[in-house]
Amino acid sequence: PNIPFNIHAQQELYERQMSEFREFRRLTEGADYFDLVYGHSVGEIAAAEATGVFATSDAKLIAVTRDRLFNTNPKGAMAVVTMPIDKLNSRIQGTSTEVAIFYDGTINVISGEVSEIKMLEEEFGRKVRRLAIPRAAHHPLTQPVQDEMEKLLNSITFSDPLLPMIDRNGQLMLTSAAVRNELVNAHTHAVYVSEVVNRFSEQGIKEGWEFGGDTVLNMINRMDSSLKLRPITEFDYEALLHSVHS
Repeated sequence: PNIPFNIHAQQELYERQMSEFREFRRLTEGADYFDLVYGHSVGEIAAAEATGVFATSDAKLIAVTRDRLFNTNPKGAMAVVTMPIDKLNSRIQGTSTEVAIFYDGTINVISGEVSEIKMLEEEFGRKVRRLAIPRAAHHPLTQPVQDEMEKLLNSITFSDPLLPMIDRNGQLMLTSAAVRNELVNAHTHAVYVSEVVNRFSEQGIKEGWEFGGDTVLNMINRMDSSLKLRPITEFDYEALLHSVHS
């Protein structure tokens, strides 16, 4: 995320996302505006809260617990790789390294053991850039975190989202069960941002507004797509309210 990494980075990003969302709701007088909601990583927790899936107190508990579990289970590393996906897959075949976030055919993110990521850095130089995240997210190394998160999520009351949500594979989530399953499995499974973008395109959506700021979502603007994201701080509140009240 745009926040420098620290042991509470995930929790702080969640709080910033929700702070901006609440301010948006206040300034727009609660007007309905969005058609779909997508959140990456801790942003899924914020997205679920924003669409009424669970209470604010539960969302905060999930975010805080997720932060604690990741910090007590620091395993692996992540890196952005700039090379054709076929070449990347061929190179990491037979290792524990996996593609964690799929963007397009040339820019993707990998997760794996620190030693393997370091070896790839040395082999490919600038084409492999380590992320300031001391863990292998969206990788089997985070299974202990997923197991504990599943216990917590099973103790929380979920409701169906008020707006359709998009999961890590670009599929629509319309039920509480779908959201719960996504929040559990997102820890160890890859994210297909390319499919998320395709879903927006299929729905005829060309403009998205980003709460809190997140590197993964910002990367969408670099992709060959009709979807463009803008920070919510640039939103024209006066124009929206004028259209609502006219």
